[in-house]
Amino acid sequence: MKLKFLIDENLSPSAARFLNQEYISQEDYGISIVPIQDRGLKTAKDSDIFNYAFEHDWIVVTANIKDFKRLAISGEIHPGIVFIEQGDLLRSEQISMLKIAVEAIRTQLEREEDMVNRVLYIDRDNRIRFENFP
Repeated sequence: MKLKFLIDENLSPSAARFLNQEYISQEDYGISIVPIQDRGLKTAKDSDIFNYAFEHDWIVVTANIKDFKRLAISGEIHPGIVFIEQGDLLRSEQISMLKIAVEAIRTQLEREEDMVNRVLYIDRDNRIRFENFP
């Protein structure tokens, strides 16, 4: 199963592109990390981003917890969300957190637990927790 991460505008598009290239250079084609800007969603509303992610089976990665939590509650199903609990991170910190999120989700998949209707929270200290949501 290919893991696809759609990075919201409140995180660095260059961090997403850097990581995507890194996984490709390692010949790990099972991972795709793309900023919303590369999908023509730079000016899109959060609801449009969320719907796009749902329609194309992308896990949304965002620091906009309030709005995306509301969107997840309003629907029956979503492909998964990664909530970065701090939005004021350096690019290098974002890269580190994204790597941790990718590996944590990959481990869940190896246990046959996908991200459908699940949320991964990751904080500045790289602590993670999964929740079923909604």
